[in-house]
Amino acid sequence: MAKDHVHLFYPPDRINNTRSPPKLNISMSIKHLVAILLLASLLFCGIAAAEATSLTINVYDNSASHDPVKDAKVVIVKSGTSLEQTLYTTVDGIAKFASVEYKSTYSVTVTKDGFDDQKFSINVNSMEKEYTVYLQKSNLVQIKVLNPDKSTPVAGAAISIDGLRMGTTNSAGILHVSMEKGVYHNIQVTADSYETYSSSQYIETDQTSLTITLSKSYFSPRILVYDADNDMKPVSLATIILDGKTVGTTDEYGRATLKDITAGTYTLEVTKTNYVSYKEKVTFTEDSSDVIVKLSYATVPLTILVVDGNNPVTGAAIYIDNLVTGITDATGKFTKDMGPGKTVLISVSKDGYTSTSLSWSITAGQTNTVTIPISQNFPVALVGGVIVVIIIIVVVVLMKGKGKSGNRGRRGSF
Repeated sequence: MAKDHVHLFYPPDRINNTRSPPKLNISMSIKHLVAILLLASLLFCGIAAAEATSLTINVYDNSASHDPVKDAKVVIVKSGTSLEQTLYTTVDGIAKFASVEYKSTYSVTVTKDGFDDQKFSINVNSMEKEYTVYLQKSNLVQIKVLNPDKSTPVAGAAISIDGLRMGTTNSAGILHVSMEKGVYHNIQVTADSYETYSSSQYIETDQTSLTITLSKSYFSPRILVYDADNDMKPVSLATIILDGKTVGTTDEYGRATLKDITAGTYTLEVTKTNYVSYKEKVTFTEDSSDVIVKLSYATVPLTILVVDGNNPVTGAAIYIDNLVTGITDATGKFTKDMGPGKTVLISVSKDGYTSTSLSWSITAGQTNTVTIPISQNFPVALVGGVIVVIIIIVVVVLMKGKGKSGNRGRRGSF
C-alpha cells in the first residue's frame, strides 16, 4: 500500500528563524509627490493671474482740437528688468497692453514722427490702469491773430499753411502749428468781418511765435421796403434800425443803402408811421443780396353811423364789399378794424327803409367815421290813397272855380 506524503510549508522567516523588512510602495509615493507639485503649480499660477491686469495708453495731439494720434509707438519696460512690450496706437490713439503686473512700475516711451518724444514712469496701482499722453508737435510756432487795434484777439480765425488747413484760433486768438523752420511759408488767415490775410513769411530757425493783424472788411448792403398791401408800392421815409441804432431812411424808391457794415448777423428793424413794424435777424456777407422788407398797414377803426334824419337807426345790416359784416347798435353805429389804404363799398339795409350804398377810402392816421342816412318806405296802399285824395281835392277846387265863373255871367245879362 502506497504511503501518502504530507508536505509541510513554512514561511522563510520560520525556516531561517528571521523576519523580512516590509516592502515600500514606490508608485504611491510618486503619485503623492506629483499631486503636491501640481497643487503648488496651480496655487502659483493663481497668484500670478491675480496680480496680472491691463495697461491702456491714450495718445492725443496737444493742439486745440486734441485729435487722437494714430500709429504712435508705445514701449513699456517693467522696472528692474529688460523685458519690454511694444504696441502702436489705433486710429483712436489707443495702445492697450493686455498683461502687466499689478502694483508694479513701468517706464513708458511714446514716439511719433513730427512730435517730440515722451518718456515717463507709471505705477500700476489700479486694476485696468489707464493713462493719457499729449504729444507736442515738433518745430511748434505760436500764431496769434489780432484786430486792427493790435490788442484785441480774433477768435475763430481759420489758418492755413502752404494750402493745408491747420485749425482755428482759440478765444485768445492763438493757434499752435508745427512748421518747418528756416524756410518761407505761405500763410493764409480768414475770419468773418475781416479781409482775407495772405502772405509769404520766412520762419527763423529759432522763431517760436508769429503775430498777424487782420483788417476789417466793410461793404454796403441795401434794404428795399415795399407796401405789402398795395401791389408792392415802394415805401419812402421808412426808418432803418440795425442792432438798436438808426442807420438810415428809405428814399422815394423805398431803398436804403447801409454804409461801413461788416459781415455778421444783426437785428434789423424797419418802422414807418401807420405801418406794422418789421423786426427780424438778418445775416450780411460780402455775397449777400438785397434785403427785401414788406410792410403792412396797421389796422384802423372804421365807424359807420346810420341815421334817419337826426335819429340813429338800430339793427341796420352793414355790408362791406357786398359781404355781411354786422349790424348797428342802439346808437346806430357799427365799428370794425380795417387796413388803411383801401377803398371799400359800404351798403346799409333795413326792413321798411330804402337801401343805400357808398364808397369810402380808409385813411391811416385819421378818423374813419362815415355817416349814412336812410329813409323809411311808405306803404303802396297809403301812397295810392294819398294820390286819390289829392286828385279829389284838385277836382273839387276846379269845380268850384267853374261855378263861380258861370254865376258872374248870368248877373251880367239882367
